[in-house]
Amino acid sequence: MFGITNKMQSSELDYQNSYLKISNMLLNVKPLDFRHTVFITENAYLNNQLEEQAFNDAIRFNTSICRGIIASGKH
Repeated sequence: MFGITNKMQSSELDYQNSYLKISNMLLNVKPLDFRHTVFITENAYLNNQLEEQAFNDAIRFNTSICRGIIASGKH
């Protein structure tokens, strides 16, 4: 039972930290960064299991695929 409670508290803390980071962007305390905002949100949902560099690499890879499709005219 205590393991579940600790996990729930940890998850709640992750969401609160994410909210604070995004709120700071919206209040102009930190610069707006859409990619980082998506990472923060996804990482909170996945219990801080993501690595930001791997996330950014996946975004770059998928972006290059999309650009290739657009350039080919076969979309």
